[in-house]
Amino acid sequence: MADQAGVTSTANVSVVVNPDQGEVLSGLGGRKRFTIPRGSGTTTIANFGGVGRGDRPSPAVIAEADTLVFQGADLIARNLLLDQVGSDLQLTFEGVPNTTVVLKDFALENLDNLRTSNGASVNLANIFFNGDTSIRDSFDVFDANSTRTSVFRTNTVTFLNDLNNVVRGFDGADVINGQGGNDTLYGLEGNDLLRGGIGNDLLYGDAGNDRLVGGLGADQFVFRTGEPFEAGDLGIDTIVDFNGAEGDKIALRRRTFASLSSPVGNGLNANDFAVINAPTNGSAGNLAARIIYNQGTGDLIYNQNGAASGLGSGGRFATLTASPTLTANDFRIFA
Repeated sequence: MADQAGVTSTANVSVVVNPDQGEVLSGLGGRKRFTIPRGSGTTTIANFGGVGRGDRPSPAVIAEADTLVFQGADLIARNLLLDQVGSDLQLTFEGVPNTTVVLKDFALENLDNLRTSNGASVNLANIFFNGDTSIRDSFDVFDANSTRTSVFRTNTVTFLNDLNNVVRGFDGADVINGQGGNDTLYGLEGNDLLRGGIGNDLLYGDAGNDRLVGGLGADQFVFRTGEPFEAGDLGIDTIVDFNGAEGDKIALRRRTFASLSSPVGNGLNANDFAVINAPTNGSAGNLAARIIYNQGTGDLIYNQNGAASGLGSGGRFATLTASPTLTANDFRIFA
C-alpha cells in the first residue's frame, strides 16, 4: 500500500532522498528512515513522527517515530540549526549549503533522541548524524514552556524555546542554541558554542575559547571575570557575526578591564580605543590606547599598561570573523 506521496506505508521503510526531487514525502504508516545526503536540496516531509516530549514515549508514539539519517561531511549535531517557520520546522546545518529538511506542521519540542543509559524508557531516535552507527543522545530540546536555567547534560547540543531564557552550560564543550526570545546564555568553562538566535541576546562565553553567534537582533558579547584581566583567563573567543548596524555591542566589565578610563555606559573614550590594520598584532603594544582592534586580523586586544612597552597583563581576548568595522561606540562598559 502506498500513501499519497508514493512511499510504501509499512513499518521500518527506508527512503533515500534524491537531490531536488521536489515531492512531499510522508511519515505515515509506521517507522520510516529518511536518508538525507549532503547537497540533496530541500526535502519536505509531512506527518513526520516525532519522539515527543519527555523520556517515556507512549507505545503509539514509538510505533510511528521516524528517523532522519544525514550522510555527508559536517552533518553533525554541533552544526545543526533548527528554525520554527510558522507551523513547520526547518533543519539546516551551519556551513553546509543546499541541505535542508522541512518537517510540515511539526513543533521543535517534538524532536528528540532518547537512550535508556540516560534514563529514558526506550532507545529511540529522530536523527542519526553523519557517522552515527547507533542511537546517540546527542541533542536536547527544551519544551515550549520550559523555564530551566541550565542545559540537561554537559558536552551536548541544546535547543531552547522562544521564551526569554537565562541558561547556563556546564564546564565542558557545550552548544547552546537560544532560538527566539531575548536570551542570556552562559558558557562557563570549556570551549563552548553559543548561538543567540532571534532576539536581543546576551552571550557570556566566560573561560575557554568560545564561538559566539548573536543571530538577528541587538546582541551583546560579554567579557568579564571577577578579577583584573590576566592573559588566558577569558580564553580567545570568536565573534562570528558582529553587526553594529543591528545594535550589537561588545560589553566589557570595568573590574576586569581595570585600566580603562571610560565610565560605565555605552561607548569608549577616544583615548581608550584605537584601530590598526596590520598582518600581526605586534604594534599594539606600542600604543597608549587600552582596547585595540586590529582590522587586519579581526583581533581585539587589551593593552593593560597603555603607553608602556608591551601589553602588561593584557593580551588578545577575541577575534571578529570577517574583520568588520568597529568604532568606540560599538562597546559598552558595565560595573
